[in-house]
Amino acid sequence: MRTWAALLVGCAFLEGCGGKCGEDPCPPMFEVHTWCGTSNQCTLDGAPVDCYEGGCKIPQGKTLRVPLAQFTSVLGPRQQLLFAFFDGDVAGQVTPAKLAASIDGAAATQLPPQFHGEIAVGWSPFPASGAVLDVKNGDPVIGGARTHLSFHDYACRQDHPPPVCPQ
Repeated sequence: MRTWAALLVGCAFLEGCGGKCGEDPCPPMFEVHTWCGTSNQCTLDGAPVDCYEGGCKIPQGKTLRVPLAQFTSVLGPRQQLLFAFFDGDVAGQVTPAKLAASIDGAAATQLPPQFHGEIAVGWSPFPASGAVLDVKNGDPVIGGARTHLSFHDYACRQDHPPPVCPQ
């Protein structure tokens, strides 16, 4: 939560921090954690997983398995996976190399972060007929922290950061 608050406060004082309020040229993120929570189709090492709008808990050494084929057709240009971490000061302490994502065994590569504390990964090319997304946590820092997993259009977000709008 601290990461987003810092971004919002810092962004409010910078020129060109984003577009106009209410306007966003980028497609909305596809929230995998929310989909897992509502569909009950994701597993953690074969067992039911604790996912909801607040994120998924992926303990160290465990693998979250997501049946990607259930929603691949709606992703469009949202082909990069973004990880955001909540609960305490986890965000700035995660070692990206210890968090692995793969689609049908094709490993993702890390992309430069867009915001402090977030990790972005992608595939080139994106496995369009991908059936299963696996996310393995090898970082003890993450532990039981809530992890937001969202597919987003990385290039669009680089060109058009989200605007900061008054409440």
